[in-house]
Amino acid sequence: MDQNGTIVFRGNLESDDDLAAAAHIAMACPSYRTDEDDEDYLERATSCFNCRYRRWLSSGFLCMKGFPTAPSIQPTERN
Repeated sequence: MDQNGTIVFRGNLESDDDLAAAAHIAMACPSYRTDEDDEDYLERATSCFNCRYRRWLSSGFLCMKGFPTAPSIQPTERN
């Protein structure tokens, strides 16, 4: 998460776990749209890496539609 509370995906194309996570998130995303073919990173795959709404950063990318949302953190009760 960056300083504005935006979730930044820091995965990479070399990691099977990161590829699986990006595919899982994209399949659940109501805003997912495939980007133009010349910006496809994984040929014909439904993945955040191929989404029209991802914006690359030096450390990964972020979703311009704000998905997934960060879970709210609830304070724990102390006894």
